[in-house]
Amino acid sequence: GKPVRLAHLGNRLVENLSPKASALALSHLTKLGVKVQLNTGDAQASGGELVYQTISPENATSFLASISPSVLDNRGRVQVDGFLIVKGYPHWYAAGDANDSADGKQAVTATAQGKYVAKAILYPGARKPYKVQAPMALVPLGKTFGFAQLPFGLFTWKFLVDIKRKDVMVSMFRNNLGLKG
Repeated sequence: GKPVRLAHLGNRLVENLSPKASALALSHLTKLGVKVQLNTGDAQASGGELVYQTISPENATSFLASISPSVLDNRGRVQVDGFLIVKGYPHWYAAGDANDSADGKQAVTATAQGKYVAKAILYPGARKPYKVQAPMALVPLGKTFGFAQLPFGLFTWKFLVDIKRKDVMVSMFRNNLGLKG
C-alpha cells in the first residue's frame, strides 16, 4: 500500500536481457504502481521515503592496475580474447564478472565460464573458442508475475518464475558445488 519509486541508472531495465524483456518489466512495474525513473542514479529519499540502494558489485580487479594497467578496460574489467585468456598474458584466464566477455554478468554465465576455463587448463590441446552464452534469466516481478528470458524466447510461465522465487536458486548452486542442505 506504499508508493514505490525505482531510480535506475541505465536507459532500460534488465539491460542484459532482450529489449522485449525490458519493456515487459517496465510495463508490469508501472501497472503495479511503481514509478520507474530511468537514466538516473538519484536514489535520494524525499517525502518520507525509505530508500534501498542496490548497485552492481564493483569488479575486484584494481590490483591488476599496478601489475599491468593495459589488461583492464575503461570499466575495470579484464580484457580477454575468444578463449577467455587475458590479452597479453597467454597463461592467465579471467572468468565471471571480472572479464569483458560479451556474456551477461550472471551466476549462470560465470558457472559456464568457470567450467570452460577448468576444461581449457586440464585439456589445453582440445581447447575451442569460448561460446558466449545466450541471455537467460528468471525475473520475478511482484508476488504473482514474472518472466523467463530463455535462448528461444520470452515467457511468462509462472512455474518457471516460481523456481527462482522459491530461494533465488541458491539450492541449485549449492547442489552444483556438492554442498548439502
